[in-house]
Amino acid sequence: MQLERIARIYLPLSSYGLSFDAEYTEISPCPALAPYIRCFWGSLHARRSCGGNRVIPDSCMDLIFEVNYTKNRVTGRLCALDDAAYVTPERSSEDLVASFGIRFYAWTAACFAEADFRDALGRVFDPEAHFSSLFRGLAPQLFEPDDLAVRARLAENELLRGLRPDRLGNELLNVVFAMISGCGREKVGEIAARAGISGRKMERKLLELTGAGPKLLTQLIRHQLIYREVLEGRYRALDAVEKYGYADQSHLLRDFRRFQGVLPGELLWKNDENCRISSIHEE
Repeated sequence: MQLERIARIYLPLSSYGLSFDAEYTEISPCPALAPYIRCFWGSLHARRSCGGNRVIPDSCMDLIFEVNYTKNRVTGRLCALDDAAYVTPERSSEDLVASFGIRFYAWTAACFAEADFRDALGRVFDPEAHFSSLFRGLAPQLFEPDDLAVRARLAENELLRGLRPDRLGNELLNVVFAMISGCGREKVGEIAARAGISGRKMERKLLELTGAGPKLLTQLIRHQLIYREVLEGRYRALDAVEKYGYADQSHLLRDFRRFQGVLPGELLWKNDENCRISSIHEE
């Protein structure tokens, strides 16, 4: 199945990269949800401050729950697809709060949503706008367990109940696979031809299901592929220019700064020692 193939070859990363801590940890979904859900994430324990984090476009959407034990309530928000890096405002209060997130691939969020994502790019929504049933079903269950893994299992049960795979067509999945397997090199017309779909229909369907047109989605995927190379110490600028179809090195670096907020050589890898990534060459 095309959806499983996509999930096997494409695993986008957040600004935390490959290393997590008590404030941010990821948990993989069960096999039945792996093609649809990139991960569950959150803090290991409730805390009194949050924010101050860099957020990068990861070609995903996040449904975020905040479990406030002080006020005895659960609030939420949907962070739709982003197209630029930003830093969240730092917040501190007397309230004890735990965060829990469901990260959907941009092209699979519609399998659980009640509304499409046209005009959603870069915006934050009340969860009731797109995920009313999921939010209402899951939110009351998140109070009792102060355990990220337990919350993930509860979320899986709700997600499996509401899964609508029929909302994805083979044409759209062929488009996404062409974007990823082509490393973002191919032009929009070439992607449409490979996927067997007209350019106009491809644009319309992607805007409805992801909030982004084919050009932007290709750019986001290409950036994620380069970002992983940087984190894994495999990045070489001149090689990346050729591999990913950039006009020149300046073009690559402009795109990287737009989506990451920094250049590859300035990027910090948040590992156990919070050390700078080694073996990065931009010559």
